[in-house]
This record gives sequence, C-alpha cells and structure tokens, in this order.
Amino acid sequence: MGTFQTKHLSWGATNEVNPAAGSVNPGAFGIYRSSMVTAPNQSVTVINEINTESGSNPLLPTRALLGYAYILTIGYGTPIVSYKDWSTDADCYGSTIIDDHNFNYHISKLIWCHKFLCTGDMSNEYNTPNGHIYSFQKNGPNPTMVFMNSDKVNPVEANAPTTIPEGTVLVDYTDHDITATVTNGKIVVNVPANKNGRGYLVMAAAGIIGSFTPGTSTVTQEWEGNKDLSIPPASNTQQEVCRIWVDNNQSITSALLDYDTSNWAEATNLHIEINKTSLDNKTHTKVASRTFNNNQKGQTLTYTTAATGGPGYYSVWIKGNNLPDSVSNWWFRLQNTYKASQTAPESFNDTIPTLVKARKVFIPDTIETNTEKLSIYPNPAHNTITAEYILSAATDVRIRIIDMTGKTMFSSTEGKRVAGKGKATINITGWVSGVYFLQ
Repeated sequence: MGTFQTKHLSWGATNEVNPAAGSVNPGAFGIYRSSMVTAPNQSVTVINEINTESGSNPLLPTRALLGYAYILTIGYGTPIVSYKDWSTDADCYGSTIIDDHNFNYHISKLIWCHKFLCTGDMSNEYNTPNGHIYSFQKNGPNPTMVFMNSDKVNPVEANAPTTIPEGTVLVDYTDHDITATVTNGKIVVNVPANKNGRGYLVMAAAGIIGSFTPGTSTVTQEWEGNKDLSIPPASNTQQEVCRIWVDNNQSITSALLDYDTSNWAEATNLHIEINKTSLDNKTHTKVASRTFNNNQKGQTLTYTTAATGGPGYYSVWIKGNNLPDSVSNWWFRLQNTYKASQTAPESFNDTIPTLVKARKVFIPDTIETNTEKLSIYPNPAHNTITAEYILSAATDVRIRIIDMTGKTMFSSTEGKRVAGKGKATINITGWVSGVYFLQ
C-alpha cells in the first residue's frame, strides 16, 4: 500500500513519509513521491484513513485537498476517497466551503479529471529549483499536464517540459481561471499557492467533456479482528465489525472464515448479527443472525435486503458467548459478499461512482458498464450541438446536459431506440461559455 497524506506534501510541514528529506521541510517534490511503493500500479493510495485520524488532530479538508489532487491525478493503483471527506452527511467534511465550493465539489472535480484526463502513462516529471512545484504529463487520449505547488503563501512559476503539440492552448479543469500555451516544448504557468489545499492545476486542451454511469458491483471484502489490528478481537460484549452499503433486493453473505477456538467449552460460540443501520450509525435494527460453534468455520449467514426503500447501510456485529476468559486474543476473520449500489442522485454526482462504502470509504475507480459510443459535434459549439450515439441493443435513451455546478441545463427523454446509430440536435443558444457534461 502506498499512503500519501497532504501534511507530508505541504511545504513547511513535518515529512514523516520520507524522513531523509528533512524533519521540518519535505524538501523538493522528489521522485520518491511517485515510486515509494515497489509496485505502484498494484498499490492502494489513501489520504484520510479513518482509523488513524484522531479527534484532536483530524486531517481537515484544507490539508487533505492537495493530497487528493496528487493520488487522483497521478493515477497509480486504486486511489481511495474517504467517505468522511466526500460525503455531505452531518458528521462528514463534504459540506466544508473552500473557495466558493464545498469539499465534495472539489473532490468530485478531481475524480472527473482522474477518469477523463489523467489516464495513460506518465512522463516529463519536473521540479522547480526551489522544490515547491512538482509536475508531470499524463499521456492518455487527452494529454494532460498536472502541477502541484506546496508553497502555502505564494504562487510559483513552473517552466515544465511537455510533448503536447506545439501551440496547444491548455486550460485548467479545476476552476482556476488559468490558461497556458505550449511553446518550444515547454509550458510556463503560475501555479496557485496551496491556500486551503488548492495549490494544483489539471490542464488539457479546451472542450473535453465526458460522463459515465456508475454501475452496481458484486463486492467481496474481508475484515479481521485481532489485538494487533484496529478491529478488536471478539469478546463477550457485542461489537460492530463493519458497515457496508448494499442495494435493494440483494443478498448479503457473511462468512466466518476462521476464528480462535482454543479451550472452548461446549457452550462457547460466536454470534454474528446483520443490522439495518442508519446513516449516522446510531440506529440498528437486527435483520438476521446465527451462532457459530467450534466446528463451523467457513459457514455463512445470508440475508436478502428489502425489495423497496432504496439502498442503505448494513452493519455486521460479533459477540462471543461463554468465551473462556476476557483477556485472550479471540481473533476472527469475517468475509462479506454483497451487491454494492451505484447510489447516483440527480445531480453532478451522477458522474461519481459510489460503489463501495465499507467503513466510510468508496473507490472511485470503476469499470463503465455501458458500451454505447457517443460523439458530439461541433465541439466547441455556439448555437446547436448534435449528439450522435451507437447502441449495441435496443434501449431507452435519455439525454441530459449539466453544468459544472450540477445544474441541469437540458433534459430530454427520447424513448426507446433500436440498436444502431441515432442522434439528437440540441439548441444551446444563449448558454454561458464553459464546460458542460452530456449524459
């Protein structure tokens, strides 16, 4: 696992990730930040790990945002976005306002960049002489330059190499009103100060749009309770092991893969319980349970969620009955298999996959489920645009255009269309110049 935290990426902060770089300033944005794990593409990159965040020293949004810019643009492995950061629930940070938008909005923008801009391999890594700037080029279908500034006070000029074609005008896709032109194989740009965590630019040619439909996914996850881990071992007191986010009318299968049965008596067992749990984790309603004796390792408890009422949280609890003592390490391994929901509301977050919400975490890397091809012309457009699509099978077609704030600018239900090519013409007269998403 590669773990990147913004307190280690900001100039003037203690650098615990790479102590050799110095105990006060992290030094230059060295290459170690992009190769600190032996197999980067198989790593999991994390900013805000719930189990290590203390109430007295939380990793606040203004400190976390640059880190999210890093892991979502560099694109190694599977970047993880903390649900506590992304969500606008009452106990989360998503509603925190940073530069006229909330934290959820900024993270969502970076996830969009991760999906549509920051793809392909990486080249042209660059540091400014003072070490404040780290930049690189991503070489996917939409070549992109990423810049990060660790100076919390001052913007810093970057003079970064690029192989993007000469004369290409690059615009920022993260709400900084900044453009730059490729000249003599270089991009010269002032990267904003890292004020409130916004010291980053994601720059590509203008007019790039894209959206995707998050799909449901079958998920299998394992949790281990042990004195050496953040989940305690079993005891004679009931405890919550995990929470999972499950779709309607889907099965949850909890398997108690293995557990310590040393010196168990005939009446000793482990009790597993599945609860329907409120978003604030304060209300729990038991929906299924069973006990496991000393020869039932690997057996399962299965529950099918309600057919209506929307997806929701389910928590899995464990309790020992008649354990021989209260001090031994009654370790266990619990596995849950379930269908995670897409949970996409009618807003900008339609483009955000929210597939896995176990222990308040979701994974922004998902596979698109639709295979339809879509083209838009002209792009950029002035008065009208034509959306042309190819359907692999007959299906209902709905077209919607939203702006960067999530406001619906156009919506049309086209009805059922046969397989093959179709198109729709949309009047955009009077629209403000900007970037829009077509779905």
